[in-house]
Amino acid sequence: MNASDYHRILAALTTALDDYTTDQRGDVGSWIRGTAIKSLASIISGVSASPDALLFVPQEAFSAATAGIAKQAFEKLDVLREAATAAWAVLLEANADTIWSWPAARAMHSKPPIEWFTSGLAILDTPARAAALAGLVQSTGSTVRASVSCLLYVGH
Repeated sequence: MNASDYHRILAALTTALDDYTTDQRGDVGSWIRGTAIKSLASIISGVSASPDALLFVPQEAFSAATAGIAKQAFEKLDVLREAATAAWAVLLEANADTIWSWPAARAMHSKPPIEWFTSGLAILDTPARAAALAGLVQSTGSTVRASVSCLLYVGH
């Protein structure tokens, strides 16, 4: 595979993080989002060992992917929050923060998924802020209490 193949794959997976398709079974887009999270972490961590990591995963693609993963860390579904925090850990273990500029890297470090609505708010002080807020807003439909309490916390 060449670098442009990686770019297309990363773009498709990052776009998949915005799949909110629903049908009679519910949020079927969550299956796509969960798979995209895991795939992004796997691909980026695999590439991180290459001396050409930035060629295969340019900074812009890395930033979009990690912002999308951060968004999912604030989602209403536990399975997505768990996938996002696991992906974050995979990227940290691969030392992605030493290859790409990743100001948000330590913002979500060592936080269990259940605590994201209250303790993952450090992400709001990073360039991933817009994506994280999008995740909170998306979650307000079924988890209003947790999401609103987080927004109130940010103001203090």
